[in-house]
Amino acid sequence: MVASEDRYFWSIDMLILKDLSRFSIKMAIKNLLKDGLFLDVFSNIGTIESVFSHVGWTGYSDVIEME
Repeated sequence: MVASEDRYFWSIDMLILKDLSRFSIKMAIKNLLKDGLFLDVFSNIGTIESVFSHVGWTGYSDVIEME
């Protein structure tokens, strides 16, 4: 981000913004859409119930109990 004009960096399961200003968020979304990367960065992995049904979890309260 320092060597380029981009206001974001992304990798699988991660998006890092230069700062959390409205301008940076807007520009990152605009550029991700323009570059065709929006759906790659913001993919839907499912709900707790659909992803973790094998352990009986149905919502956030089940996840919190693990802590």
